[in-house]
Amino acid sequence: MCFSPVASFTAAGVLGATGIATLKLAKTKAEVPLALLPLIFAVQQFVEGLVSLSLLSSHTYLHGLALIYTFFAFLFWPAYIPWVVWSLERDAMRRKMMIAFGIVGTAVGVWLYYIYIMSGALPQIVNRCIVYEVNPMFPTLVACMYGLATLGASMLTSRRFLNLFGLLMTISAFIAWVYYTQSFSSVWCFFAAALSFLPLFYFLRSAKPKRLFH
Repeated sequence: MCFSPVASFTAAGVLGATGIATLKLAKTKAEVPLALLPLIFAVQQFVEGLVSLSLLSSHTYLHGLALIYTFFAFLFWPAYIPWVVWSLERDAMRRKMMIAFGIVGTAVGVWLYYIYIMSGALPQIVNRCIVYEVNPMFPTLVACMYGLATLGASMLTSRRFLNLFGLLMTISAFIAWVYYTQSFSSVWCFFAAALSFLPLFYFLRSAKPKRLFH
């Protein structure tokens, strides 16, 4: 949850519907990882809605829900995004780069998630946003590695749509960092979830030329 439980649950519902439509438009196995983005973000936002409700009430299941949410935020995304890009990339050299990004993302994701689990920290509401506190050693290095996996892969691919997606993700990360530093994980994931509707337009545009021949 960033901003409110209603925001998280609304985002989950909209992204769920968008994800189903997007997945139906995917024509090849290579397109499936990209098409799944809205659905996965829908699940994550639904979980954070439950986290926010738990924080606002009796804290029931709070620890377990926080572990599910941070699995996505800390571990899943830095490992998954390079795979999305690798699946669509056609240039052999760039595909090797995406594999490297995936290794970096998986390593930093496992490390962050391990630190969060071992800390036993519970999320807190600060300035109407949820804070998932994690304090790794060498935080600047960890942030760079995370950014390389989640943003670098999209920015360095030869696919223009993914370049645009990566640019918008970078802008949203900058805004979240400047204005919501303490709750960065929650707010940026919310922004990223909002941007995950873009694959629907990518697939709709890709389908147009095919329809001209029918």
